[in-house]
Amino acid sequence: MGKEPGMVGAKEIAAMLGLSISTIGRALADDPRISAETKARVRKACDQMGYVGNLPARMMRGGSSNFIGLVLPDIRNDFYASIAQTLSECCDRNGFHVALSITSDNRETEYRHLRDLVGARVAGTIIVPTAAPRRDSVALLKRAPHVQMLRKLPGVGGAWFGIDDEAALYDAADHLLRLGHRRIAYIGVSDRRSTSMDRLRGVRRAYAAHRADAELLSVYLGPSNAEAGEQAFEQILNASPRTSAILSASVHVTHGVLRAIRSRNIDIPGEMSFVGFGDPEWYSWWGPGLTTVQLPVQSLATSCGLWFLDTLREGSEQALQADHQSTSAAQLVVRGSTGRR
Repeated sequence: MGKEPGMVGAKEIAAMLGLSISTIGRALADDPRISAETKARVRKACDQMGYVGNLPARMMRGGSSNFIGLVLPDIRNDFYASIAQTLSECCDRNGFHVALSITSDNRETEYRHLRDLVGARVAGTIIVPTAAPRRDSVALLKRAPHVQMLRKLPGVGGAWFGIDDEAALYDAADHLLRLGHRRIAYIGVSDRRSTSMDRLRGVRRAYAAHRADAELLSVYLGPSNAEAGEQAFEQILNASPRTSAILSASVHVTHGVLRAIRSRNIDIPGEMSFVGFGDPEWYSWWGPGLTTVQLPVQSLATSCGLWFLDTLREGSEQALQADHQSTSAAQLVVRGSTGRR
């Protein structure tokens, strides 16, 4: 199948620059045998002439595409949307493009998307895995270069970039305990994800560090959605009316609690202190300003993207065998929604 009329390929670029077609291909593949000056000339000509690479031909020869699969559970979450934006920009600057897949934390959807990404010969995949992937999904990941982000599943691969969730929630609980709160309600997510377990562990560790009575901590675990946050808030008011502070460990749960606070017209922090999770811009505008766990979006996504692309350039075998762990620190941003007990 030939090129469509008006499409510029390697042959036209080679003729314009007086180079061989193989040199054009090597320059675009960042081959070390080609000088930096020649690579720059080729890329400039490609940009000016609207070069279209022959991806199908390259894939038929057994090569991979210049696409990176990005598998996320959700982009309605500001955090994941920012991750996708940052990774897309990082890949674009380095000659790759992001192919986004949304799983809604469904293991069957995750499997279908991974199957299609591997079938399309993406160069590699960055994935926030579901809590319990299918064995087929794990097998697919083991066959292709990938890196886990945020959630870490043993047996899937040795490369992982994430957040120190335990330290993040320790700092949040420590802040409330230092303000004199002891009857704290923690609203987390009820699943087997490493992130969920680490966050609750951090809260319990803060209680132990303050030698506070752990029996005074109320724990509410449910789905990671706004409705769960609203329902948990109602349960807290009914079952634990003496609760003086609420600590959320999910962005969506935080939104649900904020809706419940508004609907009940609760005075924050006069009647109750509240610490949220995530930090979209509007958190600083809400009421007195929301004290929250601010997640390291830029540093996490950029470090993950750059490391992965560098590893891919070293070769597929190196990428498959990569064993790398990197943790970014979250930050507690203190605003007006927390006060002394």
